[in-house]
Amino acid sequence: MIMRLADKVAIVTGAGRGLGRAIAYRLASEGARVVVDDVNLDAAQRVVERIVEAGGEAWPVVADVSVEAQVRDMVGETLERYDRINILVNNATVIKTGALTEFADRDWELMLGTNLKGVYLCCQAVIPFMADWGYGRIINIASVAGIAGGARNIIYSASKGGVIAFTKALAREVGGLGVLVNAVVPGWVATEGNPPRPGVPAWENYVSRCPLGRAVRPEEVAAAVAFLAGDEASFINGHSLVVDGGWS
Repeated sequence: MIMRLADKVAIVTGAGRGLGRAIAYRLASEGARVVVDDVNLDAAQRVVERIVEAGGEAWPVVADVSVEAQVRDMVGETLERYDRINILVNNATVIKTGALTEFADRDWELMLGTNLKGVYLCCQAVIPFMADWGYGRIINIASVAGIAGGARNIIYSASKGGVIAFTKALAREVGGLGVLVNAVVPGWVATEGNPPRPGVPAWENYVSRCPLGRAVRPEEVAAAVAFLAGDEASFINGHSLVVDGGWS
């Protein structure tokens, strides 16, 4: 593995399982020191242990990205330990499906709070430091639901569409400071919490529309994140990189 991210410090939110875990592993394998954030300390610690066993460096933190004080503490702890933050991956996500009339206000608050407000709070917390250093890479994890929408997926779709728009706007605002902001937009990511579901209409519709006929693997999304985090992507800013096998 080429060490494209040697000596870089990366925060990955929602990294205790699934896609976030794969992103943390990939960044660490390329030399980054990874701060593994999750609301579950045990999950974060397990990811850290595996990274360390593989010869990498990582540190667990617990922060709910929808809570400003916890985000500030996460950033402060990272700076205290590593003196800098070069990469931020906003991955923490909550999804709940259902018809519009089945949702309660708390569902809106939960999904928008984590999926969109969390991106806003984390970016707001790290950008002043990245601007001081004249260098930063922010990668926001969106979804094809934010582009195409999805029946019975209204709130999640709205939150991820917001992430895409937020990414474009912020890229214009901070690009001149040396901070690049991009999004990765995956299709159906096959994880333990969201496995392929043969026979289920939503799954069958997805694979029938995807030219590759399968879900995206977490490692494939992680590879896109690692690319955008590295110097090879030094002139890519405000872009939404779709990783969906041609579904959209």
